[in-house]
Amino acid sequence: MGVHGVTAQVATAARALNLSVIGWNVDASDAGDSDPEAVARRAVDRARPGSIILMHEGGPATITALPAILRGPAAHGYALVTVPELFGSRGLEPGRVYDAGIVDSGQGSEP
Repeated sequence: MGVHGVTAQVATAARALNLSVIGWNVDASDAGDSDPEAVARRAVDRARPGSIILMHEGGPATITALPAILRGPAAHGYALVTVPELFGSRGLEPGRVYDAGIVDSGQGSEP
């Protein structure tokens, strides 16, 4: 198994379809937590340059935590961007599994 349970078979299928697989490297752990402050704190404290934060739209505290999560990275000097913006002109390699943006010489993970 690769990043977040992505198998070589999934990566191969993505490559055949000229797609990449995007995962995450920060889990807000919001799916079962009813405390919005705890959810926001986990997401913001764990974020680093290039982080991709996993959140669930059905989490009991997710919507309430979202404003603090959106403000938090800016307070640390980060900008919120889309996945294509995160990878910029480097683009994404088909079949590759990424769990964070490429920062300096860092790389996403492979299966």
